[in-house]
Parts: sequence; C-alpha cells; structure tokens
Amino acid sequence: MSPQIARDYLEELSKKVAEKAYFSVPVERGIPLLVAYIVRVLNRTSHTEPYGFFEFINALFGRMDKVKRVEHKGFDDREFVKEVEKHFVVERTVGLFGPKWLGLNLGLGIVASPKRSG
Repeated sequence: MSPQIARDYLEELSKKVAEKAYFSVPVERGIPLLVAYIVRVLNRTSHTEPYGFFEFINALFGRMDKVKRVEHKGFDDREFVKEVEKHFVVERTVGLFGPKWLGLNLGLGIVASPKRSG
C-alpha cells in the first residue's frame, strides 16, 4: 500500500470508527529485517522487490528514508504511527511476534481511538 493510499484510508477509517481501531504492521528494519531476510534465504523465497546492497544496509540501520518504497520494502512502522496520529489518538503500541527477552519484534500493534472535532 502506498503512503498516499494509507493516508486516504486512515482519514476515511477515522470517520467510521466509533471507539477503537486496531492496526498491525510489519517491522521491516533493523534486526527484524535481517531475520526476515535469513528466513527468506533458507526457505528460498524472495522479497517482492529485492533490496540493493546499500538499501539493505540503510534499512538495517533504520534509515528507511534512503530505501525505495515498494510494498513492504522501505515500509517504516514509525512513519505509519505518525500517520495514524494525524487521525487517531494512539493509546498504545506493542511489539508483536517476537520474544520479549530479545527485544525483537517482527510486527507492531497499535491501539487507537479516532480524533473527534467539536
């Protein structure tokens, strides 16, 4: 999903949600990216759009603004949270799909309520 489609979707969704919205997004940077890459290599599956060497290094260090965005590739969960905050009050974020003791989260859960004017 492109950033513009996500913006439009969140704006429309915020008008329709009565109380709470729950979002789940992947973490595609840092150690989770490395883990996903290793799993893809071991399973002989490929990413929809391959990372170039420097894109991979930048994504590994969380510099997602230096990675060309195509579907999951270049997706930044931190930027998504900022976009959600434009239309919702983010009540909580929580790491998903990873061992807490490692601090490794392959996904991010977001609990939010819509902002209401007036």
